Amino acid sequence: MGSVIRWLVAGIPLILVTGCFDEADPNREPPAGGDHLVPVQEAERLASAARERLEAWYRAPTSSYTWEYANVGSDVRFKSFLVADNRTREVYHDLLTTGSYDAPG
Repeated sequence: MGSVIRWLVAGIPLILVTGCFDEADPNREPPAGGDHLVPVQEAERLASAARERLEAWYRAPTSSYTWEYANVGSDVRFKSFLVADNRTREVYHDLLTTGSYDAPG
């Protein structure tokens, strides 16, 4: 009886931990039968919320973005600021910093 209890005390946590790692495996195949898809109701809810934000997006006179880019193969890094006029679709783009990949940003 004592050996069974020792096995349970040692084995159950190991089984639980192994199960947790199995769920986190990025190379694992998705479940069969479409179980990996977002449920239809959730997709509709998200799409509805996005449509509400989209109207505000199009009504705004401008939108702005900061973009950072780095490419080790091309040895380039830059940070830029963009402002888009949403009515005319003109975009103003200022380079804030430029340099090699290893240069501090």
